[in-house]
Amino acid sequence: MATLTLYRPIGTAEAALIADLGWKSFPPMPEGFGFYAYPQPPDDPRSWSAELSNPEMYDALEYGQQEVVDSWEAWGNAPDNFFVIWFEVDERLRPSLHRPLDIEIVNQSLRSSIEVCARYSHAGVWVHPQLKGHL
Repeated sequence: MATLTLYRPIGTAEAALIADLGWKSFPPMPEGFGFYAYPQPPDDPRSWSAELSNPEMYDALEYGQQEVVDSWEAWGNAPDNFFVIWFEVDERLRPSLHRPLDIEIVNQSLRSSIEVCARYSHAGVWVHPQLKGHL
């Protein structure tokens, strides 16, 4: 069965919950938030909050970024400490940039472990060797 690689920026709190699940599934989202994932690695998530507050940048951002940024606050994320994760799902799960994915369907469609492919913090940026040049 063919797979599709998806990327999701997460904060420290969500990373800890995923680690508690053995990096094999996603925890339920905080009440009122959707699960967004992207078919390409996102830009440095540390800049998202500033970009969202800039009206000139807002229209260029991907759909769902505001909800992702808001969910970091709901999770209780440590400021300026983010990860980008990647995971493979059944290719029939096609993300739409116009609506969140159903977390239960994502978990059922997972075809790999969830892996960290980049980390952004005050100390610097680490990028998985396979993504060097893409982020």
